[in-house]
Amino acid sequence: MTNKTLYATNIVQSLFIFVLCLGFALSIALPSFAKQKPRVALVLSGGGARGGAHIGVLRVIEREGIPIDLIVGVSYGALVGGLYAAGYSVDNVERIIVETDWWEITNNSPNRRLSNLYRKPMADRQMLALRLDRLDLKLPYGIFAGQKIQHFLNQLTLGVTYRARNDFDRLPTPFRAIATDILSGEQVVLKNGSLGTAIRASISVPGVFAPVSTEQTHLVDGGIVNNLPVDVALDAGTDFVIAVDCATPLRSQKHEIEDVIDVIDQAVSFRIEEKKITNRKRAHVLITPDLKKFDAGDFNLSYTLISIGEKEAEKHLDVIRKALQTLGISKRVGKSRPSILPDKFDFETWADIPSDIVIDRVRIKGLERYSQEVFTSRLEKFVNKPISFRELERESGRLYATGLFQTVDYQVLYHEGQNELVFQVLENPPSEMKVGLRYDNDFRVSAMAEFAHQNAYGRVSEFYFRGLLGNLKFAEMNLIFRASKDLRFLGEIQGWNQDRLYFQNGQRQSAYNEKRLRTRLGLQVLFHSWGGFNVGYQVEHVRIRNADRSIGNASKSLPGFWLSAGIDTRDDAFLPGQGVYFQTQAKWVHRTFSHKQVQTQLAYFASPHPQLSVSLWSQGGYMTQPAPVYERFALGGAGHFSSAALRVVGLKRDELRAFRFVSSGISIWKHMTFWESIPRSAVGIFYQGGLCNNTDRPNTRIHSFGIGGYINTAFFGPIRVDIVSTEKKDIQIYTAIGFAF
Repeated sequence: MTNKTLYATNIVQSLFIFVLCLGFALSIALPSFAKQKPRVALVLSGGGARGGAHIGVLRVIEREGIPIDLIVGVSYGALVGGLYAAGYSVDNVERIIVETDWWEITNNSPNRRLSNLYRKPMADRQMLALRLDRLDLKLPYGIFAGQKIQHFLNQLTLGVTYRARNDFDRLPTPFRAIATDILSGEQVVLKNGSLGTAIRASISVPGVFAPVSTEQTHLVDGGIVNNLPVDVALDAGTDFVIAVDCATPLRSQKHEIEDVIDVIDQAVSFRIEEKKITNRKRAHVLITPDLKKFDAGDFNLSYTLISIGEKEAEKHLDVIRKALQTLGISKRVGKSRPSILPDKFDFETWADIPSDIVIDRVRIKGLERYSQEVFTSRLEKFVNKPISFRELERESGRLYATGLFQTVDYQVLYHEGQNELVFQVLENPPSEMKVGLRYDNDFRVSAMAEFAHQNAYGRVSEFYFRGLLGNLKFAEMNLIFRASKDLRFLGEIQGWNQDRLYFQNGQRQSAYNEKRLRTRLGLQVLFHSWGGFNVGYQVEHVRIRNADRSIGNASKSLPGFWLSAGIDTRDDAFLPGQGVYFQTQAKWVHRTFSHKQVQTQLAYFASPHPQLSVSLWSQGGYMTQPAPVYERFALGGAGHFSSAALRVVGLKRDELRAFRFVSSGISIWKHMTFWESIPRSAVGIFYQGGLCNNTDRPNTRIHSFGIGGYINTAFFGPIRVDIVSTEKKDIQIYTAIGFAF
């Protein structure tokens, strides 16, 4: 073979090898080339309730088969976009937004069923609360803790987050949420972790909601740094961006700025507007629904906002279709996204959680002040067992109900082939002070302050003080020592001063002053979160002044044994829909008068219909004689104070003094909305009948009935008005404003 022939053969062989290598490389590269088709992104802005228009835009996009490869959302846009990215249909998202009781899930109060029996009354008094750290005042991170919103979002997204292995690119629609780190002032793009937590961080308006706290950041509303994040979508590699701007525009007229809120909002909006103008120009299609008539707080107008967004999106369909055709992007073929939500479901019980999630390890993040060991022993029950969403909610709610934490979040994270359950907490200072005002017919204006200090570990568990000023003066101080998880030693001092009324044959005769000072030592036992009892020894000193001859002035010491026990599973203290309430108190005075006394209350609450609450109740008391007038059971009045007369519908305060009594009643309340801003309200009817035995009116029968109205305001607390009467046809009006002390 000649050199030329050999040279030609080598060239052919080299070309053949090159072609083979090129073909192999292409075979590897072609799938990735296929993946690099033009991508479409949908960017949803913030804007508060105005963001409801995003749902209308999504409906048009889904109906027209426009493919969306990435959703980038901020604030309310993160809420709508995140739920859609999780796989919910547009109709599902609309149901969630419209049917949710946003008033209820922004409420800071814990689930009272998860508080122990003796913390429930403190939690019920949702007065102005301040936290103290070594006497230094600590204001909360936000008006609303955001605890219930976080649990609500976890309920909706925990399952899809687990299936996506915490990677937002593996969601049914890839997703990005925008938040702001208030420690650095920088934008944070959330693309993995817990989807519910990412949404919660993006909607956390500073000062309104507590931030989402991690080890290195405090995350709040992303709209502060980027309220129309078109740049984030482009940086993710998308080729075509549809942006929806529902944000409140800058005020351009002097009359539009009316108060300090408007001034602050306008000042902050200038910085937001600068970046938004740039991003508007970078969007390929910009949809701006006409929302001039709506404010960021108009959550009750969601349905109207949805239709406005739908109409505005339809105006841009021709432009979108032409652009997608130019890019070679085909219309999506097939039916709309199926519904995840059942036709009939209850947010309280439904959750899209896989039943096969098994937790490999559990830990708590964010503990600095309190010890890990106190809490982790309870959490071991989750390890190596299928996860239960109800149990997760219950445990996180129980941690929140301790009052030790401002927020409690949980995430199921997939890492290195294992599922890790992580509880993220934001601690509260251990001391809390509450102040409040109240008005009612029985005692007029009263003011109360209470102070509580908790230790998560150590021998001293709790210290508690409560003081009341007004026509009824009351003070109590408790010191509780923990012996074990459910067993405690109790030291208590109580004192009160009030003017009591005295009636004979239904007619008021006189009034006298009663002072009591009581010291108790005892044992306290708790039964989970539903019940408990106290038992011990007490010394009580009673002083009666300004009394007429029928009563007589006195100064007596009444030592004796005492017992109190209770069960409380009510879902609400003021207008329960479900639960059982039982309370009994007994004492045996073994000197001076040597009498025994037992008093019991029992009530059952049910809701046969979501808008109806029915309660059945009874109460009774028994006392052995002899006993002075001031030791007998005082009946009548509204009964809003534990140390005042027991409630008997239709009677004046202290109208009856009985050795023995028994009564029962029924009430039916219809829940309704008087005003959109005060949705928790009701009207009702009630009846009470009974029998009592006293010295001047033995075997007295009681039949009384009434109608009432109730509203719960955020500022004043509960407001209740009852119009009541007895068989004597005399009419009484009970009025109360504020929390029962």
